[in-house]
Amino acid sequence: MLLVQDRVSELSNILQSSGIAACAAAITSDDSLMSNLSRGTQGERNITDFAHVMEVLHEQGNGQGCSPQQALDAFVQLLNTDEKSELVSRRVESDSDAVKIMTIHSAKGLEFPCVVVADLWKSQEARGTSRPAVYYRGDRRVIDVGYALGCTSDSSTEAVQEAADEETRRLIYVAVTRAKHHLSVLVPDTDNLLAALMAVKPTMRLGTGLPNLVQFEQPETTVTNHEPQLAAMPEVRQTYRRTSFSGITAARAATTVNHFAPVGQGFDEAPTPERIERVEIAAIPAGTAVGSIIHEIFEAIDTDNPLEEEVQAAVQKHANSALLRNHHGALTKMIVQSMMTPFGGPFGDVSYASINKKDRLAEMNFDMALASLDKGVLASDIGKVLASMLDKTDALRPYAEELSHQSFNIPLGGLLNGSIDALLRIPGGSAAEPRLIISDYKSNKLHTNDMANPIEAYAPNRLVDAMAHHHYPLQALLYGTAVYRMLRWRLPNADHDKCIAGVAYGFIRGMVGVDTPLDEQGHRYGVFAWAPPSGLWQRLSDLFAGDRP
Repeated sequence: MLLVQDRVSELSNILQSSGIAACAAAITSDDSLMSNLSRGTQGERNITDFAHVMEVLHEQGNGQGCSPQQALDAFVQLLNTDEKSELVSRRVESDSDAVKIMTIHSAKGLEFPCVVVADLWKSQEARGTSRPAVYYRGDRRVIDVGYALGCTSDSSTEAVQEAADEETRRLIYVAVTRAKHHLSVLVPDTDNLLAALMAVKPTMRLGTGLPNLVQFEQPETTVTNHEPQLAAMPEVRQTYRRTSFSGITAARAATTVNHFAPVGQGFDEAPTPERIERVEIAAIPAGTAVGSIIHEIFEAIDTDNPLEEEVQAAVQKHANSALLRNHHGALTKMIVQSMMTPFGGPFGDVSYASINKKDRLAEMNFDMALASLDKGVLASDIGKVLASMLDKTDALRPYAEELSHQSFNIPLGGLLNGSIDALLRIPGGSAAEPRLIISDYKSNKLHTNDMANPIEAYAPNRLVDAMAHHHYPLQALLYGTAVYRMLRWRLPNADHDKCIAGVAYGFIRGMVGVDTPLDEQGHRYGVFAWAPPSGLWQRLSDLFAGDRP
């Protein structure tokens, strides 16, 4: 049922954004939908009617996107159209019985049951295509200028006729090789090339002329139509699907919309402690496109070289869009400050700038195997596992309860893919058992321009809310499990669960350098730093293998 809902939701989005023609194209490209539409003896009829209705609705909507209700209203209006109108007259579902008239050139390469070659006997003059005497003598092109005076030479006339006869032979070959069962060639009594060619075929049956027309009368018979007994379509059980963090959250968003959810920055939120001084945040444009460019900049920076020079070069190379080309200075400063900001919390003074290039794996793409769908693993099971292992005081405990809700009963099975912004190796480990941080760069603008102190939007407690709002904890759990699986394969003798020290999501607009404030618990503003409970990654890996809680 969820798969049907997902597909209907996708088609609805296509309809609203691109219109009826695009929606019809999406339906046509869906094998399962088209197999149902074409099922039975009326399949061809159904497909023709579907294409006709979609074309009419597309014309009614002027090719623009529309809502499902608007499409339905346009369909209802067709009911009031005169049934004799060409607009709603049913089209012939097949032209297989039609007589097709075409030139020999257009028929080249095609095959037909019966072929009638009707006018090859016509001369060039009869076709109205008489031209000057132009022919080739060897590889030289010759034009008989006597044509203009009406006295073309006999040699030129013969050469032109020979070329025309050669073209006729070629056309005859093409024409007579189109028939599969029956071929009729209309040959005149006159002495021309076609008649001569046809006469040398003793196996051909020659007709003296066209037969007289005979009126055909259909005898009155009683016909009883019997619908063939078709076997029922077998039930298809899907055991595999490909998904991702984005796919899970999109499926959840399609089924739950809370119009009364708080938007943040309300009066019930804790004020900034008085000890936090006002911090200016660079006025950099926000949005998905900007975020993608910032990711490219972070990926290009080599921390083994002077930081500011590296950032400037990366900004010059990647931030060339109209959105950012006038913000190079502010963007460079923001990224330099964010890279120098210590993560705080369980990671202390570790920062992006302190990680050497050899200790950073950027854009780690992965495909992680999941149990088949018939194991019944749901996204909500992730929340149940997390809730069972977290202390009640853990910052992610409320999100674990949310993730356990039935709105996350989204089937997981088959393959899960993703891309981790950066996997960081931090001090305190060894080659055999490294300490790793799963990190993601977030360019979300959490503050508003009219805030008294914009840095308060990036306070640790508010970052927890921002993380939950965008379901980033779920993303981190999926990424962490993928890293655990990789370590289990690459370092079989290590304590894989212990190797993953935690998660650091950097909200870079709130990371303002080494002086970025800390809260009373030592958590850094602008950084969501979290250490998982022991055994979490192994338990999640077992869950994805089919061991449900």
